[in-house]
Amino acid sequence: MSEINVKLGELIKLERERQNINLEDFSTQLKISSANLESIESGDSSKLPSDLYFNLFAKSCCEALGIDFIRTVDAIKVEFSETTPPNKNSANSKSKEKSKNPSDNSGKDEKLQLKKLAYMLGGIIGIFVIFMLIYFIFFKNDTPNSQPSNIPDNIENAQPNNNNNDVEIATTYDWNTSEYTPPEPIELKLTASKESWATVLADGDTSLFRSLVPNKQYIINADYRIQISVGIPRFVEIELNGTKINLVNPKTRRISKVKINQINLESFLESKIEKKIEPNSINIPSENNTDTTTNSINIPSEDSIDTLIDTIVQSIQTENTNEKEEGN
Repeated sequence: MSEINVKLGELIKLERERQNINLEDFSTQLKISSANLESIESGDSSKLPSDLYFNLFAKSCCEALGIDFIRTVDAIKVEFSETTPPNKNSANSKSKEKSKNPSDNSGKDEKLQLKKLAYMLGGIIGIFVIFMLIYFIFFKNDTPNSQPSNIPDNIENAQPNNNNNDVEIATTYDWNTSEYTPPEPIELKLTASKESWATVLADGDTSLFRSLVPNKQYIINADYRIQISVGIPRFVEIELNGTKINLVNPKTRRISKVKINQINLESFLESKIEKKIEPNSINIPSENNTDTTTNSINIPSEDSIDTLIDTIVQSIQTENTNEKEEGN
């Protein structure tokens, strides 16, 4: 039986009697049996299933009577703590603990201090080792020598060494140089006698990429460089800065990606087209005649051979188309 429960039960009983409430009426109001109410008012929690039931029933009684349960229990606890004498055993145990604690705490403090010192020393050593590694890796080879070999020992007595060649170069150099004059532009003119095609790049840009119309002139201007390709060179006349030139490759007989710039311009201008000797004939001496009379044999020119080939190709194409139409 707890003293707090007894004191609380007495207060509940006094307040119930002060309000002239019968025990049976109070039991029906709270729906708690009269036996349990008597146990609460007597402070005997052993007759109840547990202390929890005692606290719950006591709280219900206090709320029904208008008593603040929590404040009342706190006040009872304070009252009993002030009136109860101090326990000697507890005081002795506390004093013993206090007497033991200073030595334990001092030992722990010493261990902590030693650990801190060890950590600090380890950190300092680690930083020093890292610094030395960085120094040897990056800065050792870059340190200058104590004294260069070319510097004399006594700088005050050293005399300047004048180089006469440098003075002569400085005096003989002609500072009145001519101003820069930009080169003249490159002009390319194409004239086709028959249908052909050409591709021309002027200073890196495509200036001409098409089929050439016969007897029409195509003029392309560039500041620095030109690249030209021609489909059928014999049908196209090419002029460079007003001079007729021959750009045909003697091996391939084609004009493919020929590059003309300000450096090799003169070399192309030197390759002028020579006049052809026409008609093309060869004099062969006669076998029957012993005199100097000759028989002339006419050899067809290159243009006539090309026209003959074109006519043969066209006839073959027409025959193929006729055969297809007959088959359909």
